[in-house]
Amino acid sequence: MADGRTTTITEAKDVYKELQNSWVTKYGKLEAAKAAIADAKGWYMGWFAQKLALYPGTDLVVMGHTHTAISGLKNALIQYVNSGFECPSKPDISTHHSTFIEIDTVNCKAKVLEVINQNGNYKIQPNQASQDSVVGLQSEDFSCYVIVDNTSGTTELTRSNFSAKHGYYVVEPPTSIPPGKKGRFWIQDYPGTVGTEGEVTYTTPTGSKFNLTYACPTLSSNKCAGTDFYTSNDGVNWGKLNQIVDSGIGRNHPFFVKFSLPDPIPKPPFLNTEYQYEPVIANSGNDWAKAVFDCPAWTLNPIEGGIFNSADQCVDSVNPPSTKGLLTVLVAGPSTDVNCVSYICVGGPGAGEVDVAIYPESILGGSKYLGWNGSRFVEGPAINSNGYYWYRLVVQWKKPYADPNAVFYAKSYRHQGSGAKPFKIWAYKNAF
Repeated sequence: MADGRTTTITEAKDVYKELQNSWVTKYGKLEAAKAAIADAKGWYMGWFAQKLALYPGTDLVVMGHTHTAISGLKNALIQYVNSGFECPSKPDISTHHSTFIEIDTVNCKAKVLEVINQNGNYKIQPNQASQDSVVGLQSEDFSCYVIVDNTSGTTELTRSNFSAKHGYYVVEPPTSIPPGKKGRFWIQDYPGTVGTEGEVTYTTPTGSKFNLTYACPTLSSNKCAGTDFYTSNDGVNWGKLNQIVDSGIGRNHPFFVKFSLPDPIPKPPFLNTEYQYEPVIANSGNDWAKAVFDCPAWTLNPIEGGIFNSADQCVDSVNPPSTKGLLTVLVAGPSTDVNCVSYICVGGPGAGEVDVAIYPESILGGSKYLGWNGSRFVEGPAINSNGYYWYRLVVQWKKPYADPNAVFYAKSYRHQGSGAKPFKIWAYKNAF
């Protein structure tokens, strides 16, 4: 041994006699069996590679030591390569090419290369290594590989519950998915003829729930539901929006599902690097009113000022008794020291007829919001940007000029005739 001591096979067997039992206790019989087969035959290396990769969000796994080069993983969420016969012994070097991996760290890709002796000159060329699979040679994979795409989201998704009706989770749904990120998980079938079926529920900070379901049965059609989705049978060729791909009899497994969760908060058409902002997130109408300009005494009256929609984080217009026919969103209260850049997004059927303003006027920017014209904010109405109208105003109030009846309002002033259409607004801001 390294420290000079010696041992015997009998002693080693005694030390490791409980190894199998400890593996079964910790990982279960199925995974312990896979580990034993991987050690003996090299099978299931791809299974372990994918499992280990999905937890930290890795896209590429590189392994070695199996003496068999692997160039990829068939029908999987990640890629796995194995350097194979990298350091051959002298007796073996005449029967095997030495292989190694070249890794593209920018694009997270890898390829297997080999060293050949051509007329006394050593050269490097691509190696025709085969791809691995997550299942054994005689098995079929009825797994569901699920992606929850929150890259367009502005709020964190929190897992509230999940279950497996058929199969088991090799990798459980992540407990949370931050905005701008994706969550990936894997439910695999047990040996038999049932396949997989499961569900998970994610909740937003405002209480919106997404109950996502997915199934890859052995004897019937794949299915998924809960929000917009894309599907695939190989993880490469994806179908159209909300279409379950049919690859033909016997080829509809495994089942890949990419759920695309809608973001209730519109994304501005301008860059955050040029116009910095963050959405106003609140739990109630009054909290929303206070947060628009950070005025702690401001309120939102649902009869005169609008109805707060916590799921979409917006305020729906109302037709106040005091101004019948003029649809309105209005928040009010005493003004305080305010220094912020306020952005307002107007949506809904009547959005194009709305003006946005404050009282009293801002020391720096007047009272009327500037409209987005497609490239910058200018005086006048905003143009239609994918169904939304965007406004901006630098709001500065100082205590010597404070007004006890300060107000922010959006009204359908530009509507002609009767029957103004409803609208809704989202608020964004940036302190300065």
